This record gives sequence, structure tokens and C-alpha cells, in this order.
Amino acid sequence: MARGDDASELPNVALRIMPFSAGLHYGIMSGPFVILRFPLNGDGRASEPPTVYVDGFTGDLYLDKAKEIDRYDEAFNGMWLAALDEQASQIYSGKHRGRYSRNDRFSVAQEQRQ
Repeated sequence: MARGDDASELPNVALRIMPFSAGLHYGIMSGPFVILRFPLNGDGRASEPPTVYVDGFTGDLYLDKAKEIDRYDEAFNGMWLAALDEQASQIYSGKHRGRYSRNDRFSVAQEQRQ
């Protein structure tokens, strides 16, 4: 969680935590993805069409059809709305920071073996 906290201080990053209470949300159904949007030309039109990148189990996938982009836009917006807002995410992260560190998991595993 510390890495997320550090990244959230960047001007182009918004940290929003998805609580378990959100239940089955688009992020669980879609898996990880990135929507790539490219700069606009001088006339205000996109220089390239948006593309969705999906890192799959058997390989990468690039989707560029309008209906595919729309589905991933819908998934992103659904996750955005279901997640805690930035302020609530910072509070949650502060409360639980030490609970989810690798060192804590390692320490618990060591104690269980003894």
C-alpha cells in the first residue's frame, strides 16, 4: 500500500481503493486492462483511435473496435463509481498500511512455523 500512497502524490494519479463491500464489480469481471488514449491533432481530432490493452493469461490483446472501447469505458466508469473516493481511500490506506505489507506476511509465516 505504501507504493500506492507514493504514486497518489503524483499530479496524474488518483488512488481509489475498491472495498470488499463493493461486491461483484466490473473489475472482477473484466480483469486488468488499460485504455490507451492518444493526443489530439491540431484540429482537435484524435491522432489515433483509442485502444484497450488486456494482459491475458495466454497473451496480450489489443482491442480497437468502438463497441469494445465502449464496454471497457463502461467497466472503468463502474469501477470508479464503486470505489472509495480519493479522500476516503487515503484514510483507509492510512488505517491499514501496516496490515498489508510483505514484511508483515513474512513475519506471520515465520511465527506460524515456530
